Amino acid sequence: MFRYENLTAVPTTMDWRQKGAVTPVKDQGQCAVAAMEGINQLSTGKLISLSEQELVDCDTSGEDQGCNGGLMDEAFKFIIENKGLTTESNYPYEATDGTCSTAKESSPAAKITGYEDVPANSESALLKAVAMQPISVAIDASGSDFQSYKSGVFTGECGTQLDHGVIAVGYGETHEGTKYWLVKNSWGTSWGEDGYIRMQRDVDAAEGLCAFLWKEKYHLTSNLSTLTNEKAISDLFVKVQWSVKLLCMGKDFTGEYIDSSRDIITKTPTDIDALPKNIITNGSLKAKVKLSKAIIPADSFVI
Repeated sequence: MFRYENLTAVPTTMDWRQKGAVTPVKDQGQCAVAAMEGINQLSTGKLISLSEQELVDCDTSGEDQGCNGGLMDEAFKFIIENKGLTTESNYPYEATDGTCSTAKESSPAAKITGYEDVPANSESALLKAVAMQPISVAIDASGSDFQSYKSGVFTGECGTQLDHGVIAVGYGETHEGTKYWLVKNSWGTSWGEDGYIRMQRDVDAAEGLCAFLWKEKYHLTSNLSTLTNEKAISDLFVKVQWSVKLLCMGKDFTGEYIDSSRDIITKTPTDIDALPKNIITNGSLKAKVKLSKAIIPADSFVI
């Protein structure tokens, strides 16, 4: 049975930031870690920034593949089996796949003992869960409307292909009566409302806006005593033919091009705004692009 199924009364609004259960917005932070930080604060009264890099380096045996992405379920399972995560300061974020440091791993600062699915396609169930704690949520973030969001309640177009993890840290309603979810993203504070987005809730689609109600997770229990860690390298393979258009919204990337035979085409990193003219060609080539930050699927090349 869903843990909060019998919860009969929920607050009309909720913002876990105001209750001290949300760490600062990170750039490419891990959603499973963010939710764990919240439940650990609720359990212990201590808000600890936990290590995403430990997941990147050490949680690679299943479907999670470091900087190449993974599933929230697998991250939770790893944290449980690993008996917790260490702090961000002890195992700092490098945003590139590294070798798992067992020495750093051996100093967990917080743990969880379980997780549960919130019933899919149920806004009332998710509302009850968010009323009790921050929740890990998978959404479709590939749409340009979502990626270019600046402020206000987001009502733009988006699909249902789950490709990005975020944290629901609250909910509310505008003066005009529009209901929304308060969502913490991981694209830095320059995106959206200081790194957050208000996404419309109470919509007609059963799966919610951007499939918000399809696949939610939350932590059941937490806790260990406190012990005393973002630039990512992501690889993207593309075929460049004649010219390309970039959907990167002015993000601060630099790039280097390597052809399929590993010969360097352009050795000098170039600002992303200059990339299109540098890769226009009369033929076609297959390139491996190394970017200076982690990317999501929509931050890609459109042929």
